[in-house]
Amino acid sequence: MHVIILGDRFKRGLKSKGCPGLIKIDDSFNIFDNQHLIITNRFPNSKILYVAGFDLKRMRAFLKKRYPSVDIIKNEHYMNFSDSQSLGVAGDYLCDDLLIVSGYSLLNSATFKGFVVDEYSKIFTSDKPSKLGCITQNSMVTNISFGLPHGVLDLYYISSRDVQHLKNLAINRKYGNHFLFELINNLIDHDVVVRQHKIVDT
Repeated sequence: MHVIILGDRFKRGLKSKGCPGLIKIDDSFNIFDNQHLIITNRFPNSKILYVAGFDLKRMRAFLKKRYPSVDIIKNEHYMNFSDSQSLGVAGDYLCDDLLIVSGYSLLNSATFKGFVVDEYSKIFTSDKPSKLGCITQNSMVTNISFGLPHGVLDLYYISSRDVQHLKNLAINRKYGNHFLFELINNLIDHDVVVRQHKIVDT
């Protein structure tokens, strides 16, 4: 499985903290340390890729020193587009089961509890309040949008059978300013089965 972390842009109000992955959790642990630990424990045979743009030099130096097996992908146009384009620059890796993680996402042992890599693409949801939510029917996601129940996290699994469809969207400049959830809605509109993976908050 390929794991792509989208850390090329900064959130409003967090620019001064630098690249998302380098933001400190405590004195010796940053967000990427957290992500790498959880991902490699749960998916030891996965390949991790980091899409970087803002604060690229510092992130590249950090990965080269601490995590040389992680590939860094440069996004020169991170200021001009949205999530779709960020994913599109990693197009060569959109060819297998795929986990997409926001550069700001903190993971824990509960994140992947009960999660199964299989033929169905999935979105990760939580009961915690979230601006983005989804509607489900018979455990299948029918729509993702703002203000809906079932809070949607910045964490998506795309199965190998669906990844080519997602790639076609991500590398198409027409969709360059789309958010990831809009691409997932496109998959749903084209009869791709997307299931909900609900995280039980601890």
